[in-house]
Amino acid sequence: MRSMWSVAMWTFIGAGALSAQTDPADLDADLEAFRSEHGLPAVAAMVVSSDGILAEGVAGVRDVGAPDRATRSDLWHVGSITKSFTATLTARLVERGVLSWDDRLADRLPEAVGTDFADVTLAQLASHSAGLPANPPPAWFTTTRRSPNSVPVQRRDAVVAALRGDPVSDPGSGFLYSNLGYMTLGAVLEEVTGETWETLLRREVLEPAGLGTAGFGAPGSIDVLDQPRGHVPGGNGELVAVPGLDNPAALGPAGTLHMSLRDLATWGAVHLRGERGEDGIVPAAAFRWMHRGRAGNYGSGWVDARDASGRRMIWHNGSNTAWYAMVALLPDADRVIAIVTNGSIAAQGPVDGLLADLVRRWAPADGGPVPPPSASGGGSDAPPRLHLAASRQEGMVDPTRELTSTLASADWGTTSFTEFPEETHLTIYHPAALAAFRALFPRPGG
Repeated sequence: MRSMWSVAMWTFIGAGALSAQTDPADLDADLEAFRSEHGLPAVAAMVVSSDGILAEGVAGVRDVGAPDRATRSDLWHVGSITKSFTATLTARLVERGVLSWDDRLADRLPEAVGTDFADVTLAQLASHSAGLPANPPPAWFTTTRRSPNSVPVQRRDAVVAALRGDPVSDPGSGFLYSNLGYMTLGAVLEEVTGETWETLLRREVLEPAGLGTAGFGAPGSIDVLDQPRGHVPGGNGELVAVPGLDNPAALGPAGTLHMSLRDLATWGAVHLRGERGEDGIVPAAAFRWMHRGRAGNYGSGWVDARDASGRRMIWHNGSNTAWYAMVALLPDADRVIAIVTNGSIAAQGPVDGLLADLVRRWAPADGGPVPPPSASGGGSDAPPRLHLAASRQEGMVDPTRELTSTLASADWGTTSFTEFPEETHLTIYHPAALAAFRALFPRPGG
């Protein structure tokens, strides 16, 4: 049964936006070289420590069809990085005793009673191990936009439809990336509190964390070029702007947030401080619990991985197909690196390479002094990487899923996995990545 609850704000130690250090490095020239090399409309990046901004920059235009330059205060869609926000919102309620990560779905959502998902826990929803499909059916992405129902009702309807179906895998048996899982988690939060996920997130997470630019959906206006616009490949393969393009609002808990680059980096710093032992919007132990991998290397809204040097890297990426964003935490180096682009999901490989380059430059594995900036994102000494993009068609093997499953228990450095309704993308940084792929999927005749 739905119950209302009183607000009792958790004290947030260290709240507030990041401040620039004495003279943060300017990355504009480096980013312009990177943008030009990879044909992106715009890209922006920021490197911070738990104390402040070390380097920042932006290059390119808001729309490939207009001269308006992107700025350091612009807003960017962050896609599935939203999951880290939904997980943190859940952690807030867990700390208050409103919920438990071990709660059964049937005990929190009446429609789950008697289904194959009745015993799924909130922790399994947050770690993509509930056995739910990756997304609602493809038709839902069109029909829900025409629905007269409120966004929470649309979300609840999609969740209920999924719960009435069969699990894709046995709940709790392993990792299966699922936007529906996070939509279900959002529906649970709405059921328990009687408030919308959007209202809860703004009051309980965005405002306490000082993320004043954060909002829902694609940033900016459709008819006025007041913010960057997402892009997708056109008929000739060249990128074209798609003003206002986003997933339906009902998918919100899984990936509809936008914000400035500085606020994205601030969010990373909030979690970095928590991982390093500081209490914040939740206690340090709760931050660490979210960051720790349970289903493969996925925790709750974060991936628990290693960088090319073997150091722990906690990260998440996101894309609604028209944008791409990445935020990565390196606790041992006291660094957060955030990168955003309006250059579509096709930018994933280049941006992940840029991340590796910025890690080497701004978080040296030997702990030595930070070297001077150098142009390009991922030069000849960048770690080897294999980037796969696979369309999912009935009856065909998805190599990204096969490879992700095979390597889940191995130490494969920075491994980026993103799933969409019709395709998946996988980027692996490891010298043996290509060999492993060829072993799994040999070409006819060798």
